[in-house]
Amino acid sequence: MKLLKKKSIWIAATVALAVTIPVFAAGNFQTLEAYYNNIRVTVNDEYKTLKHEPFIVDGVTYVGVRDIGSLFNISANWNVMTQTVELTGGLSSQEALMYTQQITALQAELEDVTNKLTQYQQSSSGNYNSNSNSQSSNPWNNSSSNTWNSNQSSSNTQYDTNGFLLVDVDDIEDMLHDEYEDYEDVEWTFSLSPKSSYIKFDIEFDGDDYLDDYEDISSSKLERFIEDMCDDIMAELEGSIYERHDIEGDIHDADNDEDLWSFEYTDGDIEAEENEAFPNLDELEDLILDDIITDDYDDVFEIDPPNSDDDIEIDIDDVTLEVNDDEDAVIFTVDIDFDSGEQTHWDELFDLLDKIPEAEDLMEDIEKEIEDEYNIDRTDDEIIGYLKDGSTTLIEYDDKGFDYK
Repeated sequence: MKLLKKKSIWIAATVALAVTIPVFAAGNFQTLEAYYNNIRVTVNDEYKTLKHEPFIVDGVTYVGVRDIGSLFNISANWNVMTQTVELTGGLSSQEALMYTQQITALQAELEDVTNKLTQYQQSSSGNYNSNSNSQSSNPWNNSSSNTWNSNQSSSNTQYDTNGFLLVDVDDIEDMLHDEYEDYEDVEWTFSLSPKSSYIKFDIEFDGDDYLDDYEDISSSKLERFIEDMCDDIMAELEGSIYERHDIEGDIHDADNDEDLWSFEYTDGDIEAEENEAFPNLDELEDLILDDIITDDYDDVFEIDPPNSDDDIEIDIDDVTLEVNDDEDAVIFTVDIDFDSGEQTHWDELFDLLDKIPEAEDLMEDIEKEIEDEYNIDRTDDEIIGYLKDGSTTLIEYDDKGFDYK
């Protein structure tokens, strides 16, 4: 038979009733983090259906007072004027005596089992500490006096007043550093912080020193790396209030202040995704100007007009890059400067072919360079290009192809 905790019932009274009352007097409101985990209630070893799901706040279990009243034939009312929970009815004196005797007998039985468990643990470990009342009700304990132990075999294993294993965030971080600090020749740091419904897990390295080594790690290895650590964390959380929590986090390049991967770990399964990361625009712009414009095109591109025996050279004035955050796209602009003759030859070639193949080749070469450096794809609308004569747009290049203006 499971016992209901009187203290928790009476504390929950105002909480459960207040939910159903639309008017509140002025009072002290506080934001609380509640833990839900399909908590159930039995009466005389029989499970009961409740209208409001029980929950735990700061180690105290809360059950709605109306639910408790219905189980024991007690009427519950919330008096707004006096801010009072009013209870009427209840057990007869004979029923109360019977339950009191049962409770007394169960408490004696529980004490006997507890003493035997303590004796067993002390004989196994020598100094097992089962005095849960001496511990804080906070199941995530940052004090260095508590020991993180997934197997609960350490002599310092401790529990809160609800029987949940107390865990130490510093110890789990130390364990991760011992096991994974030098994975694939990168110096990693790890940090954990518990939230109300998940655990935040941040993985970090210094890109100034280790970015090249990091980039040598395959995506599959990085995903296994994350999953192995999450498996270890959840093993350590077994028996604690956090054992059913998800883990969410990022791989962060501290030097460049950039999140490279994001992941979520749920029920033993990992979902990890590499974030879109853009290199330095100035460096990429110089690369395009030097490798493509200067070397490959010699600062000009040629068109073959139908009324001329010679190719016509069109000057490339500049190439500029920008990142459009709203469209999540890299935009490049090629500026040219027509003279009157070049404009005429351009128009004649377009009238003949409905396109300018040499201009398309130039824009495709720039697009491929951006794709390689950024690890993105024009066909996903992540690269947009323009060819302009002054303020006039001649061609737009995007995931749909070339659009002549």
